[in-house]
Amino acid sequence: MPSESGRNTDSRNVSQLPGHSLKVLDVAVEENFTLQIGQTAQISDLGLDLYFVDVHKDSRCASDVVCDSKGTVGVTLKVSEEGKEDLMLPMNLHNSKDLTPEYALRFVSVEPAKGKSFEEIAKSDYRVTFIVESTLPAYPVIEIENPLGVIFPHQLGSEIWVGREELFTPTVQNVEKAEGIFSQCLADYALKDENLADVQKKIGFYKRQYVGFVQDGHKMVWMNFFIDSEPLTFKDWKKRIIAVDDGGNSFFNVKVDIDAGECGDFMVNGSA
Repeated sequence: MPSESGRNTDSRNVSQLPGHSLKVLDVAVEENFTLQIGQTAQISDLGLDLYFVDVHKDSRCASDVVCDSKGTVGVTLKVSEEGKEDLMLPMNLHNSKDLTPEYALRFVSVEPAKGKSFEEIAKSDYRVTFIVESTLPAYPVIEIENPLGVIFPHQLGSEIWVGREELFTPTVQNVEKAEGIFSQCLADYALKDENLADVQKKIGFYKRQYVGFVQDGHKMVWMNFFIDSEPLTFKDWKKRIIAVDDGGNSFFNVKVDIDAGECGDFMVNGSA
């Protein structure tokens, strides 16, 4: 029986339940695989089983009808992991759902195509293709523990921060130098700006993101700061630049010229 959390308390492997006679697929990550209702895929690398429970929705436009939208297909899978309760996982076509902190399941495609409006697709005819993909960046970030932050590699710079033609990956030494310059700048600015004085008081609570770029021949480090009061809100902060509206001085950024030893362009969020 499902629990109130939506998890199933039957701890048996789904492929061992009565009526599960279809071939169990052994699937690797980053590899497309196709299931039909009642079939299980074993993701051995992750220690997970995915059982295709049902197609609960097919709102695709029929071939003989003009529609405002293409519609979608909704399916339900059961995720089983040894030692844990089963999890019911609803998904829509082309969407992804996290399986682990590092991997997500993406709904790639569905067959057969929608026929004419008077033709109904039998559930046994559905063939649904998925892929388990890494959610980590293609180019790994460099993590720093003190202060807590991440350096974004230049390969991701054009994707996550547009506006600079020449990007570089700052070294840890570059970041340490930028932090020293920033610390002195903040102390100077805080003497004449109450908002930055407040920032200085709580500077130890900010997480950092660093992007390197070149401006007028000088190496610059763009430093993005945010306070993560609810960690789940910014759980992907090591993959994307955190940018929000409002939020006050819990969110700000600054540009540091590590060649000239200067900083400027403080951008502090306002409050709604």
